[in-house]
Amino acid sequence: MSARKDYPYPEDEFDVAASAGGPEGVHRAQRSTARKVTPWIVVLLIVPLISFGVVFWLSQNDTDVSDALFGDDEPSPTAPADDESPDDGADEAGADEEGADEAGADEDGAEEDGAAEDGAAEDGGDESGADEDGEEEALPVNREVTVDVLNATQISGLAAIASERLEADGFSAVTAGNFQGGGTRANSAVKYTDPDLESTAEQIASVLGISDIVEDPAPGDGIIVELWRGLE
Repeated sequence: MSARKDYPYPEDEFDVAASAGGPEGVHRAQRSTARKVTPWIVVLLIVPLISFGVVFWLSQNDTDVSDALFGDDEPSPTAPADDESPDDGADEAGADEEGADEAGADEDGAEEDGAAEDGAAEDGGDESGADEDGEEEALPVNREVTVDVLNATQISGLAAIASERLEADGFSAVTAGNFQGGGTRANSAVKYTDPDLESTAEQIASVLGISDIVEDPAPGDGIIVELWRGLE
C-alpha cells in the first residue's frame, strides 16, 4: 500500500478495478481454449464452403469452366451452320486458286514440252548437219586406186608382204617393187596427191602400221607406200 500512497496521480477506474482484485495496467486475462480454436475452425470450414460455392456458381453459368472442372463429356450445343459460311467461301476460293495454279502448271509444262521438242528438233537438225558435214569431209575409201609398195630397206620380200596385207583388206590394184629414188627417211610413209584419196591413204597406213601420211605430188593419181623400216 505504500506504493499507492506514493502514487502522484489521482485515483481512476483502473485503480478501482485493481483494488477489487482485477488486472492492473495493460494486463489482460488469458483467453480460453475455445477462443483460441474458434478462428481455425472458421478457416477450415467456412473458407472451403465459400470456395465450393463460387466454383459451383461458375459451373452453372459457364459451360467451359464446368467442362474443365468436372470433365463433362457431353458436347456443348453448337449453333446451326449456315448454308454458306465464310470458311466455306474461303475453302472454295482456295480451291479456285489451286485450280488456277494447276492450270498454270499445265500451261508451263506444255510450254516446257514445246521448248523440249523445239530443242530436240534443233538438235536433230544439228546432227543431220553434222552428218552432212562428216560425209563431205570423210570420203569413202577407194580400194580400186593404184597402190605402189616400194621396199627401201635391206629386208627381202618386205614389199610383197605389205602388198598381201593390203590385198587382204580389199585393195585390188597393188604392186610391189624396190625403191629407186634418192634420199632416206627415218620412218615409212604413205604418200598421196589427190585430196580425195586422204581417207584411202589413212586406211592403208592403218593396215600397215605406218604413222606418216604425206600429201605429195609424186604419186600422181595413185598412192605410193615407201617402206623404210620393217612392218609391225
